Order: sequence, then C-alpha cells, then structure tokens
Amino acid sequence: MTARDETYLWREKIEEKLKRDQDLLTFVSDSLKRSEQLTKGMVSILSSLEGRLEHLENSVIPMHDSTQNLLQLKGTMQKTLFYLDDAISHYQAVRDTDKVIIQGPTGRLSDYLACVHRLKKAEAYFQQEDPDGPELNMLRGRLEGAKSQLESEFQVLLGRYSKPVQTVKILDVLAKKSLNGSAGGVEEVQLIPQTRLQDIISISTWLIGEDAALTAKRRVSASKFKTRSLERNPSHHSLGKLEPSSFFTKKSYCSKLKTQSLGRKPSIENKSSMDSLGKLKANSLFTKMLGLKSIGKFKTQSLDRKPSLDKNSSLDSLGKLESSSSFTKVSTSKPCSRLNIPDIRQPSLESIPFLPRDSTSHTFPSCKPNPPASTSYILPYFRPKPSPVFDPKAHYAKVRSNQLDCSMKGLKDHKSRNLLCPVLQSKRVDSAVKKNKKTGRDSILDIEIETYMACITAFLSLAKSEYTMVSKVFPLNCSNTFETLIQVALNQLIQNGENIVSSVRRACSHHDYTALVAMLPVLGRLLEEDKEFNTLLKCTTSGTLAKLSKLITSMKTLAVRALKDFSAQVKSNPDRESMSKDGTVHEFNSNTILFLQQLLSFADAVRSILYPHDVDSDTVTMEVSSSVQVDIQHDTGKVLEHLQYNLQSKAKVYEDHALGAIFLLNNYNYILKSMKKSSLFEVVKTSGRDPEVEYGELIEQQKRAYQHSWLKVTECLTENNLPTFKPGDKLKEKDCQVIKDKFKSFNEGLEELYKAQKAWAIPDREQRQAICQAQREMVSKAYTAFLLRCDHADFSKHPERYHKYSPAQVEEMIVRLFDISA
Repeated sequence: MTARDETYLWREKIEEKLKRDQDLLTFVSDSLKRSEQLTKGMVSILSSLEGRLEHLENSVIPMHDSTQNLLQLKGTMQKTLFYLDDAISHYQAVRDTDKVIIQGPTGRLSDYLACVHRLKKAEAYFQQEDPDGPELNMLRGRLEGAKSQLESEFQVLLGRYSKPVQTVKILDVLAKKSLNGSAGGVEEVQLIPQTRLQDIISISTWLIGEDAALTAKRRVSASKFKTRSLERNPSHHSLGKLEPSSFFTKKSYCSKLKTQSLGRKPSIENKSSMDSLGKLKANSLFTKMLGLKSIGKFKTQSLDRKPSLDKNSSLDSLGKLESSSSFTKVSTSKPCSRLNIPDIRQPSLESIPFLPRDSTSHTFPSCKPNPPASTSYILPYFRPKPSPVFDPKAHYAKVRSNQLDCSMKGLKDHKSRNLLCPVLQSKRVDSAVKKNKKTGRDSILDIEIETYMACITAFLSLAKSEYTMVSKVFPLNCSNTFETLIQVALNQLIQNGENIVSSVRRACSHHDYTALVAMLPVLGRLLEEDKEFNTLLKCTTSGTLAKLSKLITSMKTLAVRALKDFSAQVKSNPDRESMSKDGTVHEFNSNTILFLQQLLSFADAVRSILYPHDVDSDTVTMEVSSSVQVDIQHDTGKVLEHLQYNLQSKAKVYEDHALGAIFLLNNYNYILKSMKKSSLFEVVKTSGRDPEVEYGELIEQQKRAYQHSWLKVTECLTENNLPTFKPGDKLKEKDCQVIKDKFKSFNEGLEELYKAQKAWAIPDREQRQAICQAQREMVSKAYTAFLLRCDHADFSKHPERYHKYSPAQVEEMIVRLFDISA
C-alpha cells in the first residue's frame, strides 16, 4: 500500500471520530437544557409546597396546642374523679361495712378483715385530711369494736381448737422414733387443724400490726406534745380563719365536699368573736348531753354525722363542728332556760343522770350564784376507766402452755398405768414379792424411768410442733412467746428428772447401785437428744437453755461418784450374813456382774461420764477415744479383781472348806459364763487378760480343793496297816479289827460326806458332771481295789455289817451329789 492510501485511511478515521464527538456534544447539550428545565420546574413546585406547608403549620399548631390542653385537662379530671371516688368511698366506709362488722368475724373472717382494712384506710385518710372531724372518731369507734370482736374470735378459735394431743398419736411418734433410732429426728404432730390455724394466723397478724401501729402513733403523739410544750406555741388559743387563697386547697376542698355530701350548710367562716362561738357550741352540746341516759362514746349510726364526745371538747374542735345540722342553736341570752337546766358549775348528783358512781370522787368547783346570760358553760371531763389491754401473745402462750402440760401429763399417766398394772398383778400372785419392799421400790423406779424416757422424746416432739406453729402465728415475736409457752412443761420435765436423780442418789447411799444402771438409759437419751434440744431452745434465754445442761451435769456427777463408791464397795463389802447354805452364787456377785454388763451396754453414757468434756462426737480424736476405752478396761478389770478378793473373803465364812471351794467354784463359773454372754468378755480380753484361762485355772483350783475333802474317805482304803493274807487263811483278831476299822471309817466318812454334800448345789450341769465324774472315778477305784483285797478274808461272822455299799451304790451316791432335782 502506498503512502497516499495510508493517508487516506488515516483521514477517514479522524473524520469518523470527529463525527462521533460532535454527536456526543449535541446529546450532552440537549441533556443539559432538559435538566435545566426540570430543575426550574422542581424549584417552582417546592416553593409552592413550602408555602402551602407554612400555611398548614400556621393552621395546625394552635389546634394541636388546644388538643394537648384538653388531654391534660382530661387527665386532671380523671385524677380528680379518682380522688373524689376514693374520698366518697372513705365517707361511705362505715355504711358499707356496718352489716359485716355487726355480724362479726365468725364464719366470714376474710370478708371481715377486708372490711376492717377498708376502715383502716378510711381512718388514715381522715387522720391526714380532717383530723378534727367527727368521721375520724366514728371510724375509730368502729375499729375499736372490730378489734374487740377479733380479739374475742382469736380467743374462741384458740380455746375451741387447742386440745391436748391424743396419747395414741404421741405413742405413734415414739414408736417411729424407736424404729428409726438416733439417725432420724423426732416427728412433729398436728396441734390445730390447718384451716383454723390459718384463721388464727390471719387474726394474730392483724392484731400485732394494729398494736405496732398504735405504739408508733403514741410515740409520734408524745414527740409532738413534747415539741409543742417546749416551743410554747400560742396559736392554739384562737381559731384561724381560712384565707381566700387557701379555699381551693385539698383540705378545704374535702371539708366542702363533706358538708355537701352530708346535706349540711357550709361552715360559718367569718365569726366576729371566738367567745360567742364557744358559747353557742357549749350550749348546743350541753343540751344534747342531758338527753342521754348513760355516759359513753356517742357515735354516729347514720349519715347525720352526729358529733362524738370521745375527744375533749375544745374550742378548736367545736369550730369544726359548727356546720352540723344536728345541732340546735340555743339563744345566748338565757341558755337552757326552756329545759330548766341548772348551772353546770353547781352540780348535784341527782341532777346529772349520766354521772357514774365511781365519779363522785371528782372535785368540782365550789357553788356559786347563777351566772349572767352571757357566761359560757364548760362541760366537765370524766376520764373513762382504762380497759384491760389484750395481749394475743400472752394469751396464746397461756392456752398452748396448758395444752402442752395436759398432753405431757396424759402420756405420763398412760405409761405409768400400763407399766404399773403387771407389777401389781405379780405382787398379788407372788407373796414373796409383797414382803420385799426393795423389789417394789426398784419396780417403781423402773416405771418412773421408762415413763420419763418416753416423756423426753414426747416433749421434744411437742415442743418442735409448738415452735413451728408459734413461728407461723407470731413470726416476729416467736422467741419470747415460745419460751413462755414451754416453761411449765419444761420445768415439770426437769423436776421429774431431778426426782429420779434424788431417788438414785438415795439408793446409792444404801449401796443399791442397780438404780444407777436404771438411770443410765435416761442419761443416754438426754445425751442423744441434746443436740436437738439445743437447736430447739437456742432462741430462748440462757437460763432456759441451761436447765437441761444442769440436769445432765447432775446425773454425770452422781454417776461418777456412784462408780467410785461401787468400786470401793466391791472391794470391802461386809455382807457375810446372806451366805447361801448350798454354796451357790452369791447375790452380790450376780448383782456386780449384772451391773458391769448393763454399764457397758450404755457405752456412750459411760464414755461421757469418764470424759465429761464438751467435745463434739464428730470431732473427737482417735487418741481421746482410745484413752477412754483404756479407762473403761482398766476400771472393769479393777472391779473384777476386787470382786474376786471379796468372794475369797466370803468363802472363809464357811466352816467346811469343801463348801467354800464349791462356793468359789460356782461364783467363778458364773462370772466366766456371764462374761461370755456379754461384751464384758471382750472388754477384759482387750486389756491383755484372758478371762477364760484365768477363771479356768481358778475353777480347777477349787475343784482340787474340793477333792481334798474326800481324802478322809479314800485314805482309809489304802494298803497302809492292811495285813497280808491269802484266801482261806484265818486272820488274827488284830488283823480282823484293822479291816473292820477301815470298813467302818469308809462307811462313816461316805455317809457323812453324802449327808452334808447332798444339800450343796452346782447349778452348772457341765461343772457338776465333771466334778462328780472325777470324784466317782477316784473313790470307786480305791473302793473296788479295797474290796478285792478283802473279798476272801474272813474278818467277821457278819461281814454285811461292814460291807454296806457296793461300788455301784457308792458311784450312784456320788453322782447324786450337787443335784438339786435329785
């Protein structure tokens, strides 16, 4: 391609591009023109809209402001209507609640309390808005009557449904406690039905609240009175007039509403003189008073709103009552002339019908001439007798205390009667028991202790139930009420415990330590329930809380002293007159072993006695526990040693040493057998001694001592001094006499021992058989050998005189020894 062609092509491209740019420029210019036209149109539209909006705003804003004012007025009117309805409801409270109040709270307690609540609200309203008006006195009168009715209803409900708990229910609680053991707590019982209890709670809540409010009101009144007396404000000497600016205040508005609602004329606010006003009101009140027949609180029964004379008639209150239509205006020129009323400053008892008898002691002014017509009359003030103040807490505590005491006495009588009947029957059957006064005393003490143990658990259950109920009835004052409530029953429980301690102390002074064993279950029960008692009585005073601790301490002190005396008594018991003739177990031995067995069965009580520090069982270390266990083992071993020494000294009382040996054998064997049947064996064995080996050696020693008594029978059968001869030989007279003497000595010794020892006894069958078997073998062997030597000897013409017993007969006689049934 040539250069010319290239130039041509380049030119076409430039022209084509130029054309496109021109077209674009034309399009942009047209677009700008159209945008300018649209902008002008929009500006004109917005300007027109702005003008219209300004015109609309100028028209709507006043309407909006007026609407807001109307809404505010509506809210104010609604509030006014609400307060007006509330005020009207307070004025109508007495009329609306009269029917329910007159009928009383019985059967309609919730409605009654609602009415009383409404009266309280009305009283609070008038106390704030119109404290000097008659409505407040009327409401207070109604509330006083309602309070009296509620107090009466409280007493009726509490007295009607407070009954002693049935003994059957208490026994069920005791049975469940015995099944659960110390792991489970004591079950509570229902004292008052739940529905009636709720009524009592409602009444007590109102009464307590009323008393608290009255107390607070008295404090405020006393404070105000003190402040006024200190400030000496003289404003109370005159009646202030209402200012025009205060006409539409809340108090004046309510006063105006009150007078209009009751149909009264508005009060005269512009009196010329307060003295004339006082005269007018005094004459009017005095005229009305003389028409009454008895003095009291004059309360309004309808909407007439007659004024009450409950308050002192001062000029200030009289000014408030001026608008009442029930007052009759009396002329001030001649007051009370139409009724021929004497001057109040010259009173006579006959002319004043409403004067009570006990008011004759009042001092009146001295008699003066009739006053002039312009003189004002002042009513005398008679102070009413103060009515006794009802304390619901004290009344509740008194009633419930009586019922708790009756419940405890019922259980005690039931247990004593059931436990005493078998004892009385056994006394009638067994004449020996009748003669044994000690047995009777022990039985009575056992009955008292078993009954007391039941009373401990029963008191805990009933007291917990009482605390639960009193915490519901008086949640803010339950501690003092509960403490007063349980005092009688708790004192009786402590007194019964002290009586048991005195009985045990008296028995221990006579060396009857079985009474101490009988007291240990009581001490164990008290220690077992000590935590629950402390938890229950923690809200009481320290004196009440310490009563049970003192009883436990006295029991521990008595037990420690009795244990020391018992150990000394075992060592030096001088009783040697009650020795059995048959060598059986001594009563002192059996009582001692029984005492030790029972003592160890109450390990917790014994541990608390030996280690009387106030240490929690959960925090007692292993060293303390082991040391206490060592003390128990040591004391037990010491008592057994003293008992062994005492038995040995008692055995010396027998003139026959064989009987003494049988006596010791029986007692040692009884000790060993009794120890094996109880924990006493393990306690002694843990201390390093083997009681089975130790007492086994003592028993074998006494067996050998007994066998020594048969030597005089067996020694005459020996070959000493026995002549030698052969069968068929004729013996010399001297040799015959030797054989005759041996037979005679054997027969006499055997008969003597049999006669003496057949009255002896070895109750243990194994020991009896063992000792008889050993003795039979020894005697039978010697006697048989002697008979074989002398069988063919012709030592007498009548050998049957000397040869009385065969070996079988001798064995039979020995076997029948020590057998009581033989």
